[in-house]
Amino acid sequence: MKSWKTTTGKAFLETITRLKTSNDAEAFLRDLLTEQEIEEFANRWRVAQLLAQDVPYKRIEETTGMSSTT
Repeated sequence: MKSWKTTTGKAFLETITRLKTSNDAEAFLRDLLTEQEIEEFANRWRVAQLLAQDVPYKRIEETTGMSSTT
């Protein structure tokens, strides 16, 4: 697998850290992603939050509808 930590990948991350408001973030994401992709990322973020709270995989699947492989 090719590393995403290239010059372009690093520039992408630096751009994200410069976003100041949720409006900035929304505009940035809408320029890059479809609505469906944004929704997918939001769902993955929710899964990550639940995992950080030690919620069992089965409960996360039931709560979010996301696969345990996510």
